[in-house]
Amino acid sequence: MSGNDGSIRAEKPAPVERLERVRRFRPVAEACPVRSVIVDDSDRFLQAACRMLAGDGFAVVGAATDGDQGARLVADLCPDLALIDLYLGAANGLELIADLVDSGLAEHTFTILISSYSDEDLRSLCEYGVADGYLSKPDLSGDAVRAILRGAAHGAVPT
Repeated sequence: MSGNDGSIRAEKPAPVERLERVRRFRPVAEACPVRSVIVDDSDRFLQAACRMLAGDGFAVVGAATDGDQGARLVADLCPDLALIDLYLGAANGLELIADLVDSGLAEHTFTILISSYSDEDLRSLCEYGVADGYLSKPDLSGDAVRAILRGAAHGAVPT
């Protein structure tokens, strides 16, 4: 997933395969509260995001500061939603999501890539990645996450 120059690269999944995966998450959009895990290497952002989403009615059932912890949380808790930072220190959120999908751990978990990068930067990364959606950190809110989930529930691929 990472190029020799430090850039992030991913193989683009087949459109039909990705659409079928996203369509399986229709119940997540209707779940109340949505059981969520957040993975981010910034303790400050992680705490703020957990408080904000919990305040917006999400059940934040786990938080992790690195990819290994995040993978364990997804495996152990089977959340409806995982918000995963693009850069996790030495790790990469796209690689974590790809590993979760490849191992079957993300079978029932909707994954949203989050980053401080702009929406346009995230959109281009997600078009070639395995995340189910993307959201820039400044735009993170319960309403924004629900909009992504509702879009997926109606057949839109949120990228």
